[in-house]
Amino acid sequence: MNQTYTLDSSKHELLKNEMLEAKIVCVVANYGFAENASRLKAEMSKSFLTYLIDSSSPVTPTGTDVVIPNNYYPGLLKAAIKIAESGDFEWLLFIASDVEIPDPVNFQMRVLEVICDSKIGVYSPTVTASSRTAYHLLVNQPTGSLREVGMVEGFIFLTQVKLLDCLSVPLEKSKFGWAFDLFLCYNAYVNNKVVIADDRNIVYHPKSKSPIHEELAMKEALELIPKHVFEWKRSTQAISRLPRGVKKALTFFVNASFLKLNPCKFRVRKK
Repeated sequence: MNQTYTLDSSKHELLKNEMLEAKIVCVVANYGFAENASRLKAEMSKSFLTYLIDSSSPVTPTGTDVVIPNNYYPGLLKAAIKIAESGDFEWLLFIASDVEIPDPVNFQMRVLEVICDSKIGVYSPTVTASSRTAYHLLVNQPTGSLREVGMVEGFIFLTQVKLLDCLSVPLEKSKFGWAFDLFLCYNAYVNNKVVIADDRNIVYHPKSKSPIHEELAMKEALELIPKHVFEWKRSTQAISRLPRGVKKALTFFVNASFLKLNPCKFRVRKK
């Protein structure tokens, strides 16, 4: 699962940007990156209705719209979903405040192209080689195009809002958000959508300040996923449609019981 994808841009040529922008809401989710969070909101607001949600950071960013208790990633994501659903938007662009976007004009242009293609369920820019990511297919490649990758990560993604309606992952039990990305991408394929990464659109995601969080997050994911995967396997037709990347991730979590005893053996990919 790493094949190029041809974007259906026919609707983009017919619709004005103002009409496209009305279909999407952007949420910048912050804890502890006040300066960059404010910068992201200012830049994204040039093209999208943008909300800045702060999870009770020590320093509240300039331009904050909503302050919530510090419930980690699930709290921020739930608040973002509530905004998207209450505003009757078709697309949610979620950006964690530690993400750096070197070319925001290009970033916004690519997003506006993508929301015209109804076959895309979940979309992500690619990341630089020095970025932190668990999925190597998200690292930028010299294709100059889009690729169907099967999986994205939760720190930056664009999704059709309707795919968030029936997520079965209990977010409150996953403090660091692990497993959400897997459930979302699975849901996209069950609904006959594809999951895309964009080599024309590059961002930087810094290394974790607390590596121990990665091990804790992995433990949480291992507790959450197998139960739901076994339920999914009852639907053999849905499973058969999954791309290899998603199947591989599901298999990994289902068969990863040894990691419960040896969590240190797992490490997020580092370049």
